[in-house]
Amino acid sequence: YHNLEGPLECFRRDVEKAALTRKPSKASEVVVQDIEGVLSHFDCGRRAEFDEAWQRVVPEAIRSSVDGRALALRLEAHFAIFRARQALQVGRELDAKQLQVDLEPFRAFLSGRGMDEACAEESLMPLFALPFVQRPHRQPHVSGIFTAKWLQDLRRDVEATLRTQQPQLPLLYGLWDPQQDCPSDATAWRSRWAE
Repeated sequence: YHNLEGPLECFRRDVEKAALTRKPSKASEVVVQDIEGVLSHFDCGRRAEFDEAWQRVVPEAIRSSVDGRALALRLEAHFAIFRARQALQVGRELDAKQLQVDLEPFRAFLSGRGMDEACAEESLMPLFALPFVQRPHRQPHVSGIFTAKWLQDLRRDVEATLRTQQPQLPLLYGLWDPQQDCPSDATAWRSRWAE
């Protein structure tokens, strides 16, 4: 490429020296671990740990956006019905008193938050009824929140939001293919740049 063989060779040596051909950078490793940790807390219903990690990984600008606030509402519902969903999965009937206790933080969240443009989304409307109906898992307009599909959609959206925070490798690294043996002749590097 423009007869710049020296810079290519230097880049190749630096990539090998930094071991970037065999492992991601430390920054990437930490972010990936954070993402996996947040998802694990989500899956296990560990709300306090999830909230702490979510605050650390997801920037305020994303959390305060319309989509971020809508996602926060869905997350609040998820943690509010976590134990109820587990009981339903094993075929147990929900204890109405326990469900109301579990829904109390969600009710407080709804009361303190007020209505905003994130709440205008039609798919979120059943969430507002959740803490106020008896046996919500049996109510047609609210029961969808207890389904595996609703949970899978929420998890997918949480993971997508988290993955946006994962650092991308610079495109320049795409020129260096660690799986390919490095041909020593300069024409091979020129053909690689020509691609």
